[in-house]
This record gives sequence, structure tokens and C-alpha cells, in this order.
Amino acid sequence: MAAVVGLLTGAAGAGGFKGLAGRFVRRDLLRFAQELPGGIRFRRLDSGQSVTATLQLAQVPADPRLPSLLQRLLAGDDDPATSELFANLWQDRVRRILLDHFDDPRLLVLA
Repeated sequence: MAAVVGLLTGAAGAGGFKGLAGRFVRRDLLRFAQELPGGIRFRRLDSGQSVTATLQLAQVPADPRLPSLLQRLLAGDDDPATSELFANLWQDRVRRILLDHFDDPRLLVLA
């Protein structure tokens, strides 16, 4: 998640860009383990205004077989059919989130 936020915003952790002549500093703009009412908060540096975003992925239920398939794979099950089924079910949910629910106001809550 941090990598995606970094790509979208330019923000970075301690190893980020140090800036040029005191400007354009990107390091230490990502912080973790903060108490938040939601999943992630974006705050403007210039005005201090912020928005908290929370994904409500329960709106797009996963196939009920996914948890047991994942457990099998993590336990070392190397059956190609298990891997393929897991991948297909996982990608189907991602597809439904991104394509079928891209405009569902219940999926992303901003506060």
C-alpha cells in the first residue's frame, strides 16, 4: 500500500528524496502506525487540510473458497490446479472491484 501511495503522491519514508537546496523534500512524509478513524489519511503540507479514505471491500464479497485455498498454498500445496483456481478467484474479485464497482459510492468512504 505504501508503494502505491508513494507513486501517487511522491511521499516517501526515511529513505526518500532529500530535496534540492531545502526544497522538494519527499522523505519522512509517509508515517505508519498512526491512530486513524479510517484506512489512510492524506494531508496537504501547504494548508494542513486532510481527508481520510477507507475502502469498504465487503461491498464486493470474495469467493468463499479463497481462504481455504490460500491456507493450502501457504502450507506448501504445489498442486497447479489449486494455484490456478486461487489466482482466478482473486483476479475475479479485483476485476469486480475495479470494473463493476468503480462508481459504487459505498466502496470508498471519504471523511
